[in-house]
Amino acid sequence: MPVFFSIDQYVGTVKLVGGRSMQPTFNTSAKNDAIVLDRWTARTLGYRRGDVVVLRSPHSPNDVLTKRV
Repeated sequence: MPVFFSIDQYVGTVKLVGGRSMQPTFNTSAKNDAIVLDRWTARTLGYRRGDVVVLRSPHSPNDVLTKRV
């Protein structure tokens, strides 16, 4: 269990993306898309133009936003 937690927190994890804001890249069908979140790049601040980032909403910390850089 500690190994899975470490990978999830520091390397990457799989999440579901839903909503219309990222169409047509994600959610072209009625179902949610599964994406792999690369936490390693986020820790090294290796963002580039066109990357998709996931962050907590500043207004509602329980919500997660998906945005493009």
